[in-house]
Amino acid sequence: MRKLEGRLWVRPGKGGKNRYYYRRYMVFENKEREEVRRSLGKSLERAQREIKRLDVEYDDLEKGNGKKATLAEFIEKYVAWIRDERRLLGWKQVKYNFDVILKDIGDVDLRQITKRSLEAFLDKRKVSVRAVTVNVYLRDLKRLFAEAVEEGYLEKNPALGIKALRASPLPVQLPTEEQVGMLLGYLHIKKLWLYRIVLLLLSTGCRLGEALTLSWAHVDFTQGVVILVRRKVQDFHRVPMGKLLKDELWLLWTEKGMPKEGYVFLSQAERPFTDGRVLLAFKPVARKLGMPWLTLKVLRKVAATEAAEASHDIRVAQMLLGHTSVRTTELYLGRGAEAREKAVEATNDFLTGALGTNLGTAVKKQDAE
Repeated sequence: MRKLEGRLWVRPGKGGKNRYYYRRYMVFENKEREEVRRSLGKSLERAQREIKRLDVEYDDLEKGNGKKATLAEFIEKYVAWIRDERRLLGWKQVKYNFDVILKDIGDVDLRQITKRSLEAFLDKRKVSVRAVTVNVYLRDLKRLFAEAVEEGYLEKNPALGIKALRASPLPVQLPTEEQVGMLLGYLHIKKLWLYRIVLLLLSTGCRLGEALTLSWAHVDFTQGVVILVRRKVQDFHRVPMGKLLKDELWLLWTEKGMPKEGYVFLSQAERPFTDGRVLLAFKPVARKLGMPWLTLKVLRKVAATEAAEASHDIRVAQMLLGHTSVRTTELYLGRGAEAREKAVEATNDFLTGALGTNLGTAVKKQDAE
């Protein structure tokens, strides 16, 4: 990286594609000298414009005249940004999480929030919710304060350095093959619309929200795949269709007049199903069939467990669910305890056989020596 002019630096790239940076050293009140580095992209003109704006911001910040905002004010601004500019599908859930955070911490000035106050909030939450949910709060806090640093409201991110909790899977009861068959058979006769949704959940391991927002533009019968829009991680996930799912979606597609776009699952009033509507319809069916413990969330674990057991490879289940880490996939495997017992039995049998075959020989050999 070399200096161009003032605080503008450039890092040469391949093919003449340079990347420009803003760099300066600042000394905050009662703090050590600190380097500030901001990426300005690949356009020299844009970088030169940004330099002037950043100089003003950081000059004010260094003098203690930086931007000020309360937690509620900045949350409102941040939610509007992810909703209107970034167009994130999960902005409502983020807003709900921040409402919980705001209720606990209070509407204080952003600069009054410390790492200790955030850790205290997370400690309270882990008493009433699972570790996975606590980690979601931590993720949203880190992103919120990272944006506050970018905007010049804060000098440092107070959420940095807080470690995520280790999430452990809760014991879950999985339906047997016979029970799944009974469920699908009943739904096919009594509630065909719900049967199709459940079939998609079991075939792809997707979440309910992803199933209900599936559009015909993302169903490719030629290649035999569905493209799921995942709100949780904000990306697209391609999953092959099995024959049962492909035939059922083809039948539904022809019934609808072969549309090119629009939601796949619509009510009789031609409106998209909501999560609540589907959950309320599924619960009495599961209870009637003698499985009151069965929920739609369990179906994702069924898909993961069957994929892992059938292939004897957890990475197959990982690819189906679209996880970046195998450790995340392990949380969805419902027969973990049974698998461990089988592993211990197999190891015990191996050791028993090894000792039974070779122990006597080894003793005789040692006596002879």
